[in-house]
Amino acid sequence: MKLLSLTTLRALARLSLPMVVSHGSFAVMVFSDRWFLAQIDSVHVAAAMGGGVAMFFCISFFIGLITYANALVAQYYGASLLESVATVFFTLNRIAFITISYPALQQI
Repeated sequence: MKLLSLTTLRALARLSLPMVVSHGSFAVMVFSDRWFLAQIDSVHVAAAMGGGVAMFFCISFFIGLITYANALVAQYYGASLLESVATVFFTLNRIAFITISYPALQQI
């Protein structure tokens, strides 16, 4: 049983190519960063690994917000509910702004 036609696979490959290139270039960047740090000392590599995990921890909330909003916007746009698209967009921006500015507001 044939699930996907060749035309469908070509369309998927064309759509996914930018994401593949983006993730591939990120992997090359991380590898080269670790390689250069390994030339200095293994302590620097260990510090970079912890920093990378901390960076991912910090941005994963915003990645989740964007992914969730993307699904909602696609549903509302497909249903021609453009007012709901604007609502989701501005709500996402408010949540992101409040989350980013919260530590700065604690200093005041």
